[in-house]
Amino acid sequence: MGQNSQNPSQKRESFSAPSEKEDPIDSTIFVLSTFRSGSTLLARTLGEHSAVFYSRQRHFELSPDLCRFARIKIAAVKTNIRSCPPYNESHASDSIARSLRNGLSQVLGEKTSFSKSRLLVKNPHLWNKVRLITEIFPKSSFIVLSRDILSTVASTKMLLKRIHKEYGVYHFLPEDPLQCWQLIFPGDNLPKNRMRLFPGGDVSVLAEYWCRVYRHINSSMPNFQKVIYVSHNRLVEDFNGVMDHIFEELALPKERIYPRREIESSRNLRWHKKLSRAEIGSLREFLSRNLEDIKELSHALPFWEPNLNHTRKSRKIVEPLQNWF
Repeated sequence: MGQNSQNPSQKRESFSAPSEKEDPIDSTIFVLSTFRSGSTLLARTLGEHSAVFYSRQRHFELSPDLCRFARIKIAAVKTNIRSCPPYNESHASDSIARSLRNGLSQVLGEKTSFSKSRLLVKNPHLWNKVRLITEIFPKSSFIVLSRDILSTVASTKMLLKRIHKEYGVYHFLPEDPLQCWQLIFPGDNLPKNRMRLFPGGDVSVLAEYWCRVYRHINSSMPNFQKVIYVSHNRLVEDFNGVMDHIFEELALPKERIYPRREIESSRNLRWHKKLSRAEIGSLREFLSRNLEDIKELSHALPFWEPNLNHTRKSRKIVEPLQNWF
């Protein structure tokens, strides 16, 4: 996988910059990913560009705003909503489309007076709502960001543990493959299936979540007019090169923007330190059972880059992946 992380079979021209006659909201940039994929790093860096606006102050990830504008449900601590169901084209009524477009236009305009022409929306709960988004914003650009499945599982485990410690909130992944995370607030009854409840659940469910997200994005790709694939692993290894590629694809002038803090090049080599021996065994079994499905998915989405960190503890889990990389 090179820095452009693009499928060679998908030949297309670079994206056009929005013209002055176009509504600026039509050129919104949406970032799609799982939890712990590096999307915050990417969004904050892009938001430093002179032509891109990413709101860090107004409701982190705009979850409350998106719920209100589009009349959808996003399960997040800040929304106090428990479920996160899928939405598609059938939900894009004229009134909802008008409300969402006007709402995001206000977000773009209230801080910038449209001096920045591109709004960036980053939210890890949008993956099962992307068909609604593409219906309302057919000219928008999508950045699909992926971190390798092993690092994502380990880091998501730690994130959900931290959220529970801070807010007392559990995360539960329903079996329905189109559902995103549900939240269990303090005082709510806990579900019977504790294997899918975090913290404390089976880490193979976190791997299932990774597959679920990118499988749905893959099936939705025909709806994408403009899409850029970004590998988190590559972003860490060649930050400037990947950012230059993104600027080019978005028809933005190249600007040298540095992350606010140094990126640890070893961050994707420590996943095994965050998992117990039993958790590594469960993850290995999941990967073995779903090898063909993951293989098909990895070839469909051209950003896939495995983390083949061959420590003694990790060798057994990556061996099943060796034959197709």
